Amino acid sequence: ELYESANPDSALFYYEKARQLSLALNYPRGTATYISFYNFIMNNRGKYREALELCKQALAIYQQLASPKDIAIAHINLGSEYEYLSSYQSAADNYVQGMQIAEKINDRKLIRLLANNLASVFLALKQYDKTYRYAKQAYEVATALHDRFAMASSLVNISLAEQQLYQLDSAEKHLLDVIPMGKEVGDYTLELDGYINLGGLYTAQGKAEKAIPFFQQAADIAHTNGNPSYELSALQGLADAHALLHHWQKADGYVQRATVLAEETGDKAALSESYKRSAQIQQELGNLGKALAFKNMYMELNDSLLDERTRNHVLDL
Repeated sequence: ELYESANPDSALFYYEKARQLSLALNYPRGTATYISFYNFIMNNRGKYREALELCKQALAIYQQLASPKDIAIAHINLGSEYEYLSSYQSAADNYVQGMQIAEKINDRKLIRLLANNLASVFLALKQYDKTYRYAKQAYEVATALHDRFAMASSLVNISLAEQQLYQLDSAEKHLLDVIPMGKEVGDYTLELDGYINLGGLYTAQGKAEKAIPFFQQAADIAHTNGNPSYELSALQGLADAHALLHHWQKADGYVQRATVLAEETGDKAALSESYKRSAQIQQELGNLGKALAFKNMYMELNDSLLDERTRNHVLDL
């Protein structure tokens, strides 16, 4: 574990030693434990398909050992790999199976985690009633456990569902609650969730001037903490808000910064969206040649992403 972040290759070397010893001793639990550690590095390297197959092996081992809690956790890990691959229905199926076990053994921490995961995956599936139901369940369990971090995380999912269900005042209130809770538990990412989603809520309502300070605060916090993913989201939000106000030069500046971050982080979906925004902005600025170039870049990248999603969809069949 000491090598996982600083020297992952060394970590893999020792994990392989542990796997070989587990096999030599005919100790299947050791093999399953090896998989959980090995997959941490695989996920960091974006090798989700390899991690998925290993998770299936771990699940089979725990099923043979008839260990309910471990089986539930294995379903969580398997569901997470499907989420990474955008195979959301398969992710949901595994989380539901894990939830059934967690409820049977009355493990409240697992119930909360699974409810939160189900809320997120149903959000991706655009099943907002289910998102709301599971997010509320996660919040209620987190409250009973006095887990302020988990409460705030659940409130984010509740608010996202409420936005889609047009419960906008309630969504705003919940997001405003998230920001001080993030400060309270010392987790800046919760603050960023609050700021960015509030900015998005106001932008969707046409309140761009109200949205901008929230996106700017998020961009500053993310940059200070060296979190490019959140900074990218905030910059895209700033571009959208300024575009809504027809501040095309400012929008262009923000989308250019977002594009650089998307390229640096390898976030192809965000890069595709940046190209799409740039095409619109350049057209509004009268740079028709640039607008056409960005449109073509967007279409090419978006087509490749659609092909990838189609391949991943096969996992759901």
